[in-house]
Amino acid sequence: MTNFVKISNGVVVQVQPYIEEGFVEAPDDVVCEMIWDGHAFIDPPPSPVSVEAAKAEFPNLEPDQFWFVVRVTGHEQELRDWVAGLNDPESPTYDPMAWAVASAKLDFAKFFERDHPLVEAAQQALGMTAQQLDDLWKYAAVGSS
Repeated sequence: MTNFVKISNGVVVQVQPYIEEGFVEAPDDVVCEMIWDGHAFIDPPPSPVSVEAAKAEFPNLEPDQFWFVVRVTGHEQELRDWVAGLNDPESPTYDPMAWAVASAKLDFAKFFERDHPLVEAAQQALGMTAQQLDDLWKYAAVGSS
């Protein structure tokens, strides 16, 4: 079976099995949203993850969920030491403003966001990969409820 496609601004917008004005012949595997680069049809780039999808995959954690996973994985003292180092003039990570933000967030947050800059900085300070943090975050969201 032959496909005929309509292309608008380099993107396949319609596919049908019969020829019609404004349509061109295309291979059978061409589908809507594929890109015509002038020589071949290529798959579109992956869609960026929406904020809603990211929140569904990595929901905000309640303080008890966050601290559960920090404690069960043995990272509590290491996390507290990193934050304390931000307020130590002898530490290479000395940054009293960052300490004020980090210590306040850890002590008083109503929730923790996976993509918060503090969480990202803590991940790096603890030597964790993004995948390890993602796995722990998902575990905390369902494992400690």
